[in-house]
Amino acid sequence: MHWLFLSRCTTRLLASFFIAALAACGGKPQELVLAGAALGTSYHVKVVDPPAHLDVATLGARIDALLADLDLKLSTYQPDSELNRLNRQPVGRPFVASDDLYQVLGVARYAFVRSNGAFDPTVRPLVDLWGFGPVDTGGRVPPATEVSRWLARIGFDKVELADGNQVIRRAPVTLDLSAVAKGFIVDRLATELQSLGVDDFMVEVGGEVRVDGHRADGRRWRIAIEAPSESGGAAQVLALTGKGVATSGDYRNYFERDGQRYSHTIDPRTGEPIRHRLASATVVAATAAEADALATALMVMGPEDGLAFAAANDLAVLLLVKRDAGFETLASKGMQTFLLPQAASAEPAAGERE
Repeated sequence: MHWLFLSRCTTRLLASFFIAALAACGGKPQELVLAGAALGTSYHVKVVDPPAHLDVATLGARIDALLADLDLKLSTYQPDSELNRLNRQPVGRPFVASDDLYQVLGVARYAFVRSNGAFDPTVRPLVDLWGFGPVDTGGRVPPATEVSRWLARIGFDKVELADGNQVIRRAPVTLDLSAVAKGFIVDRLATELQSLGVDDFMVEVGGEVRVDGHRADGRRWRIAIEAPSESGGAAQVLALTGKGVATSGDYRNYFERDGQRYSHTIDPRTGEPIRHRLASATVVAATAAEADALATALMVMGPEDGLAFAAANDLAVLLLVKRDAGFETLASKGMQTFLLPQAASAEPAAGERE
């Protein structure tokens, strides 16, 4: 299957084409398919056996409106987004967040606590320091004293989530929800589809996926896990229903200096890029937001600690580890039930998108 990267203005045209082709084969369309670009990435929505009242125009309009609304709330790039207004709120003064922003922060808090700080949405200043933010530092390796100084300034434990959707920054930390927002957006799109009476669907945003019900052939949805290599392809295929799945990877964004490889994945506990050989981590969970955040945490932990974390928390985890002769696949006990033979055909891949 080829990926479709379309502008939002072409979304309805694409979906109409699919509907016309399917309707011509016998009346009511069996699937609605929409794909487009939004929030700096791509999205793909597939609805099986849509309700009679749901047409492509209605579905496209609802998706566009929801994506635009969430962009205004969660974006790190829009200066007046709700998230950036929270980041500018004076330290100690409560900020009353929307339900969406507060829920994302709740998932982030859950992942931060559960992973003992391996997931931390305040790590952005250290990402910038190492040259993986909007300013290219030319592969500069910052001195240890500079890393330590910034490390002392981060920490999601400096952010309080209080009753009434109140968020209080107890220190001048900067929140960046990029490692959980895509998964949350997937979940919100899934909820939107369910509110329209849709039972069988697949939603994908930037590589994070949520599925429910079944495919048109009555089988569970099959989601490909992208191989951590330039050639791409599917490393594994999962069979899922009623689940979210997300993959975090370390194989595309890095620099090398004096023979040392520096990853874009920064360990919030040390302030430095990870140095282990884990290339990607995939998590299957009840929601895409939870899977998104935990996949990031696992990339920080590495293969040994990651598998131990998965076992201790009964998580469905798939790890691809760099070896001299390729990649080794490690799967937790909870993941075994979802794995299919690699020859199985699949929907768009769950995989890291830059």
